[in-house]
Amino acid sequence: FANGNFYMWDAKVSTITGTPQYIPLPSLTDGFKVISSATTLKPFGFTIPEPAFYSYKGYVLAVGQTFSFDEFTVAAFKNDRFVGFMLITPLDGSETTLTTHNATGKQLKSYTIKVPVQVIVPQP
Repeated sequence: FANGNFYMWDAKVSTITGTPQYIPLPSLTDGFKVISSATTLKPFGFTIPEPAFYSYKGYVLAVGQTFSFDEFTVAAFKNDRFVGFMLITPLDGSETTLTTHNATGKQLKSYTIKVPVQVIVPQP
């Protein structure tokens, strides 16, 4: 649930109006296609788990594991349009790399950090 909507892989159910409304969002699936084609990692060989959706400062964030059990992908959408994503991998070492990409899949920056013991997501 984010910004008054229940998000799914390819649509949202708006609860902002009096009657819930199912709204297909091709921009979600298009964004996920950009993610899967922009990296050298191979996607899961089985059904990819549905990402969790969160809202943060006007963005809808789709957070999930797209490629392996050793990474997280955070995709950002603004006004239901894909704006970019971050890949965090590996998760099982003392250091991990955060790699940012724009909406076309072009790699922007890469940062290596020590793996945190705990991650706290601020609530608006």
